[in-house]
Amino acid sequence: MPDTYHHNFKELDTYLHDTGCLYISDLLDEMLYILIVYVSDNPHTMKDLAEQFYHLRQLRDLFKALEPES
Repeated sequence: MPDTYHHNFKELDTYLHDTGCLYISDLLDEMLYILIVYVSDNPHTMKDLAEQFYHLRQLRDLFKALEPES
């Protein structure tokens, strides 16, 4: 039985770019910005903020590494 939870993220990232969408890493950059703005407005809502930034940044770097060379 095929693994339905396995995704080819490089293929997805290339598809998004080829169809005129942003790279996933660009979307994650936007998420980092939104997280910064949200936390600055609501500092009491996140207990482990540094960990959230760390994981989101790691994910962004992973997708950035998958982007084709320009």
